[in-house]
Amino acid sequence: MVALLKRHIIAVPFHTMSDAVASGNVSSVPPLVALNYRMGESMYIKPEGDRLTVIFSISFKDGDDITLSKVFLKVRVSLFTLCMVFLCSPTTTKTGI
Repeated sequence: MVALLKRHIIAVPFHTMSDAVASGNVSSVPPLVALNYRMGESMYIKPEGDRLTVIFSISFKDGDDITLSKVFLKVRVSLFTLCMVFLCSPTTTKTGI
């Protein structure tokens, strides 16, 4: 029951921000909303034009978790870069079959 209450409380800023972005009235909401959802961990919601950016601040205490998170982020950046090169490059041609 407490988890459901917490979920509803954390959802309010998301709904408020997404409604403002959908209506094109981004100036009516704060430029950045911080949600402290755990001890030492926060989430920030930032409206940017036609979308919301969610930023997670996570602190890892275990050395293995730190290493795994660094590897995950490096792979994520590599995949993003690869997708941008092959999918969004103006020299790439797509052929339909």
